[in-house]
Amino acid sequence: MNLTPAQQQALAAWYAASEAAKPAKALIEAEQKARKSACAALDVLLPPDEGTCSVEVDGWTIKRATSYTRKIDARVVESLRAPLKALHVSLDRLFDWKPSLVTKEYRELTAEARAILDTCITTTPGLPTLELVPPKVQQ
Repeated sequence: MNLTPAQQQALAAWYAASEAAKPAKALIEAEQKARKSACAALDVLLPPDEGTCSVEVDGWTIKRATSYTRKIDARVVESLRAPLKALHVSLDRLFDWKPSLVTKEYRELTAEARAILDTCITTTPGLPTLELVPPKVQQ
């Protein structure tokens, strides 16, 4: 199969940009590593508690913002409803119950069912991935 000139140009432009981005990725990784190291060294002055804290040093203000990503296992949460209720803790006040689409099931819907369900779903394309795999050397 042959690519059109426009396809070749688009692929070449992407490849050049991806190659140019490699040094930037390395710099970003180095900065993140240095930031983690600096934060660890400053733990005594700026505790790693969640939120933002700051300290003044020689006229400079050093601010540290700490956040955590929390993933919730909904099945386990539901199993905790009774023990927490006994402690007067409401799961409904602790969690936002948001619908989450099961893509496998969605793809298996009939066209009619999908048309109805699509009225409550906004679908936007994600960023595609692209990789160039060199040809295998034939012997």
